[in-house]
Amino acid sequence: ALADLYHREGAWRVGQGERVFERWAAIRDAYATRWRPPASFAWRDLDFEPLGEDAVAVVGRFEWGRGEGQPPLVCSYTGLLVRQDGVMRIRLEDESCAPG
Repeated sequence: ALADLYHREGAWRVGQGERVFERWAAIRDAYATRWRPPASFAWRDLDFEPLGEDAVAVVGRFEWGRGEGQPPLVCSYTGLLVRQDGVMRIRLEDESCAPG
C-alpha cells in the first residue's frame, strides 16, 4: 500500500547525501521485497505548504521505532506531492535521520 502513495512516473528520493530518481515499478518492488516496517512510527510537526492547485510541499518530522528498548530514530521529512489522476502522489521526498 505504501508504494501506491508515489507518483506513477517515479519519484526523487534524497537524503543522507543521496540523490536518486526511482521509477514507480522499482519503488513498488522495493516495498514488496526489501522494506521492513518499523517497530513503531509517528509523524511529528507536519506543515503543508500549497504550491498551486496541483501540488503541495510537506515539511515535518517522524519517529521511527527500532524496538528492543532502543530510542526511536528522529528524522526530518520533506515531500513534494503532485496531483496525478486526481490523487496527490509523492514526486520527491527527503528523509534525513539524526545520528542514533
